[in-house]
Amino acid sequence: MVNDVKSSISDDAKTPQSEKINWLKISTFAAASALVGGIAAAWWYRKTISKFRETGEIRQNPHFGIPASHSDDD
Repeated sequence: MVNDVKSSISDDAKTPQSEKINWLKISTFAAASALVGGIAAAWWYRKTISKFRETGEIRQNPHFGIPASHSDDD
């Protein structure tokens, strides 16, 4: 005589529908995280560029970092 014993954590507990919902939740969270991270990176980049422009180093010395032996023909 065969006696089927099922544990409290059974394969029947998870239906394909609940797996789809979990997959959708994870995908939504990942997409939202990527979007927020991209916006944060763009904001930081824009803030950094504006700080460089405020310093005015480029206007004071436009040849900063260019060696004297450099010619415009290159």
